[in-house]
Amino acid sequence: MREYMKGKMLPFKPEEWNSIVTTGIEILNENRIWPLATLIIGLQGETDKDTVATLELLDELRHCKVFYVPLLFTSEEDCMLKEARHMDLKHLTPLQSDLIATCWKRNIEVFVAKKEHWKIKLGTMIAYAMYYRWKHGRKLLKPIMKFSGWRE
Repeated sequence: MREYMKGKMLPFKPEEWNSIVTTGIEILNENRIWPLATLIIGLQGETDKDTVATLELLDELRHCKVFYVPLLFTSEEDCMLKEARHMDLKHLTPLQSDLIATCWKRNIEVFVAKKEHWKIKLGTMIAYAMYYRWKHGRKLLKPIMKFSGWRE
């Protein structure tokens, strides 16, 4: 937040970000508003510490209704990071893969009826067997199993 989005949380400090987000989403949920939250993964200079901090924020929000959209970083022509390398599935760290899986697992838990979860389990394993295993190897198996509900 401090490096690329200094003004996003003004008049608050970057250290207060988790509290601002948590309080804001709780207020929205109390008023039956379920926000969509985008998370950019793979920003230039992102560390495992940053990814862990994001996972901790998701843990703080586990009782809230939020639809998470994890996005892989893509630089735009007119932005300060236009020269930065785009993020793709090949370059994700295990922690970043876990972050994406956690986001989709939460989405499924909140927005898909329990009786429909079997369809997600079946569909994700078919997709893995028919496409992702051949395209990305075993790297995506654990994240896919996590968000589909096959493992924690």
